[in-house]
Amino acid sequence: MQWTPPPGSTPLRARLFKEGPCFDSSPPPPPSGITLGHHAFSPWIPLYNDSKNSIQLQHRETGAVRDAPWVSLRTDGGRVYFANLLTWHTRWLPPDGWMNGWVRRVDVESLAACSSSRNEQWEISTEQYCIRVDGGTPYLYEPEQGLPQYKADKHDSPCTFPRAAP
Repeated sequence: MQWTPPPGSTPLRARLFKEGPCFDSSPPPPPSGITLGHHAFSPWIPLYNDSKNSIQLQHRETGAVRDAPWVSLRTDGGRVYFANLLTWHTRWLPPDGWMNGWVRRVDVESLAACSSSRNEQWEISTEQYCIRVDGGTPYLYEPEQGLPQYKADKHDSPCTFPRAAP
């Protein structure tokens, strides 16, 4: 008997995580009450585009915007996991196309200048913003996750913006 791989299969390859997360249990479900349309219990705010019948999601702290329905969340202990707000499916690793879903990030300098012109106290560490998963930085990046829709800026490095595979 011989096994034939399905169309589109690729050869197996070794994957080494730098400091691999522990996958000894299933990720938790999304917090109770969080859905694509309800945002009171979520760090993600829905942005409705009725003319295109689409929803994007903006993170409350980082201002980054991504296409729905996948979001990153954190456990009570701070571990990142990924949740689909339509199906409630959760996983430890980003889904295929995760990076393609990032639409834009906030321009830190413009936001700081706007805040200071209104005499508001607004401080965000650019370094912290750029390394957060919910700010659009890659997490255990694999080429299948794709590239974000926004371009790299002067604060980016290979650790904060995925590069095309060599």
